[in-house]
Amino acid sequence: MRASLQCDVHEAERLLECLLPVQWPNCYDVLARRLRELENDPTLQPWLLRAMVLRRERVMVGHIGCHTAPGADYLKPYSPGAVEFGYQVYPPYRRRGYARMAILADPNAATFYEKLGATFIDDRASEAIPGRLLPYFELTL
Repeated sequence: MRASLQCDVHEAERLLECLLPVQWPNCYDVLARRLRELENDPTLQPWLLRAMVLRRERVMVGHIGCHTAPGADYLKPYSPGAVEFGYQVYPPYRRRGYARMAILADPNAATFYEKLGATFIDDRASEAIPGRLLPYFELTL
């Protein structure tokens, strides 16, 4: 994040091991806020901003992350222990299932969905990564 905030795209690409979009950084305020939060509380690292990268092409297609760690006060009236997340998929890559895949493939996905009150249904084979199983949850709203 620091390299991106300094507009050192080459260093950011080296660290992320991928190509960044031409308009990068296009979310300066988000990067600055998340970096400040991480500097104040390094335990947030597993929950905050992540690059969405196509493995074969090594291209960043968007970003995803939770706004806080689980159990933020503002979410307690709705679901104690829940997290809120957001994502952005860049226009050339939209409508291809990348956001859904990023959500399901997140290593914190099971914890995330359980904290929302979702019920684990089954593991399902990944369509994108042969041999990988992804947790499948159901959430009744």
